Amino acid sequence: METLTLWTLTFKIYGLDINPDLEKMIHKASKLSSIFSELLSNRDKIPLFPRWINEFVDRASEIKSGVSIFVDDVDQAFETIMINNHHYNSFYLEDQSKPAVEIWVNGQNALFSSIYSIHRQNRHVKIFATVRTEAFHCLKVALKPNYLHHSVVLHYDKWNIEEIFNKNIQLIPKEKLAKPEGKTWIEKFLGFEEMPHRFAKDHLGNPRIETSFNFIFRHTYGRPREIVQMGSSLHNLVTQPHYKSLKLYNKIEEVRANVTISPANCSINTRNKSYRVLIPMNSTFFIPYRATLFRGKN
Repeated sequence: METLTLWTLTFKIYGLDINPDLEKMIHKASKLSSIFSELLSNRDKIPLFPRWINEFVDRASEIKSGVSIFVDDVDQAFETIMINNHHYNSFYLEDQSKPAVEIWVNGQNALFSSIYSIHRQNRHVKIFATVRTEAFHCLKVALKPNYLHHSVVLHYDKWNIEEIFNKNIQLIPKEKLAKPEGKTWIEKFLGFEEMPHRFAKDHLGNPRIETSFNFIFRHTYGRPREIVQMGSSLHNLVTQPHYKSLKLYNKIEEVRANVTISPANCSINTRNKSYRVLIPMNSTFFIPYRATLFRGKN
């Protein structure tokens, strides 16, 4: 499906005609998402897809100069099915199937294969796409080293994650912030900068203090996706009319409760074997959000 979509778009960008039956089926669509949607809507025509792909391969030499395609946020197309936790359904768990996770993984890895295949057919076609390393780690094919050779791995450290979080706060209207006069973005957002630990004490017996962002960060695996989800959940809390009138202690407890039960936190529970595919093999490393960038080699 991805291969046919990308070949179709490539030929259209270059100004070449495509199979008239395919053109009719996709209603002359010229955008990546539209072409892919039309193909999905005509899954009964899948037996014809290999023939159309072969036609593109046979005509690949007609492309004699550069064509560039940029694909981003593929993983976010599965956001709804992942958040709704369809994989928790007892019917699926009974037969050990993980449909939501498998679709999420296979959809991104199919993109790997399609880009690599097209680039081998014509080096003028440069397709840049982003996927997550969790999906790539699940790929078990002989060509995996080849895919990696055509990739750039992006690593996000804690500072990068905090920057993403703060930039999202800056998009919030001033009147919606809990404390617009706050000195830091997290203070403007939540109404406070630091959080006392409930149980941990320092050498004087006082509650240990950590920054609010550190508290949020340690309840994730350090991936931007989870930070953004956590921020969205907190946004729903702190923009409620009653929140601003709460005393500081109550605000802290509201935020604490929200973070510890957030879907961004629950969805990566290591105790749930259904999500083993999303958990890093070495927990000392942070898993990037958009981890792999394909680049066409000259």
